[in-house]
Amino acid sequence: MQRVMKSSDDQPVFIMYRPDPKVFHICLEVGSTYYCWWSNYPPTQDNRFARRITRLKATSLLDIPQKQVYDKGTSTVNKGDDRAATEKKIKAGVKQKYFSFILNGKILKGRFIIKQTPGGTMLQKFKDKFAVEEDILNQDLSRTVDLMIPDYDPDAIKLNYPKSRKAPGKSEREKSFWETEEEPAEEITADKKIGNTEYHFAFYTSDDGSELCVVSNTRNEVLVLEKDGKNWQPLNPIKGAVLRKEKELAEHAKALYQLRDKRW
Repeated sequence: MQRVMKSSDDQPVFIMYRPDPKVFHICLEVGSTYYCWWSNYPPTQDNRFARRITRLKATSLLDIPQKQVYDKGTSTVNKGDDRAATEKKIKAGVKQKYFSFILNGKILKGRFIIKQTPGGTMLQKFKDKFAVEEDILNQDLSRTVDLMIPDYDPDAIKLNYPKSRKAPGKSEREKSFWETEEEPAEEITADKKIGNTEYHFAFYTSDDGSELCVVSNTRNEVLVLEKDGKNWQPLNPIKGAVLRKEKELAEHAKALYQLRDKRW
């Protein structure tokens, strides 16, 4: 038997639920049916990131076990809209493949947008008073690893960083000859030492198609660079040693990315 969910002010309902641990469904009520989309990751309140979603057929939802519900509440398009106005605008937006709406749930709050892009259909948070910056990269990575590796314990993983090469004990004259005549050009690798700190570079492509480079060091500091033309710029600068080295790190990311393209 189907259950029709009604809110106290009779606004259309939205439901975000998880039919299995790897999938999230977001459903917007329109009349007697729900428009639905699915994604491998939940929506985020961080307006800097977008989630790729895929449209499903409109459906009438049966009772969903509470353990599968991620979030639920009411939805509207503009403040002051009644149920009929909201449903009419959502129908038109779905047809145009571009529309925004306001969610009033326990987790998802504020305005979101669904839009068609060259990279697919995207769901993204608007920058409003409910938008917050979140550690999306680490959250998504942790969730993916947890799903792929049962009983994953990050504290049990030990990272082995390459030891820095030391020049042999020679006289100053011999040392100078070693550095100027025999020292080969620095090899461009995913690991780079600056001063006494080891850095690691990893490239990713975000849901909206942006090229990202995540730079981490042995002190658990992280800097995220975004490809801007041929150069790399800090996406979310942070304070500390990594920030002070951001220009040098960006130059290495640029060289490493060019080398990777040549190999591919």
